[in-house]
Amino acid sequence: MTSKILVAVDSSKLAQELVLFSLALSRRLGCPCDFIHVLPPIDPWLGYKAWLPQEAIKSAEEEARGKLTRLIARAEPASLPSIHIAQGSASEKIIEKVKEGGYDLLVVGHKGDNPLVEIVVGSTAASVARYAPCSVLIYRPGLDIL
Repeated sequence: MTSKILVAVDSSKLAQELVLFSLALSRRLGCPCDFIHVLPPIDPWLGYKAWLPQEAIKSAEEEARGKLTRLIARAEPASLPSIHIAQGSASEKIIEKVKEGGYDLLVVGHKGDNPLVEIVVGSTAASVARYAPCSVLIYRPGLDIL
């Protein structure tokens, strides 16, 4: 059985370095590497159900897919990994994807760019490390073990 890696990428400054590291890890281990980006929920703290046209949601998903595709292409132009876009709670959607895809390793960045969300909701990295059904590698900038 071939091991599989899932990399959770946000839109932080760490994203490019995380993609580079993950692709190098994938090459080194000789296993496929897929990526997931989770868009925030539409109504995180509004107290009522927000409504957005389907076109706006689809546009946001396409924009996220395009950004992630460009990050991967800059790191490794010949690479064609699977890219998954989800919307909702980042930790919940990432864990769902790990279970659904049967991944053996999850790679996440140590923190995102929004300290308020981390204070109020908690760190996505901490949450997935606690609840993921597989091993979790939390990447910190400057890690050069490959």
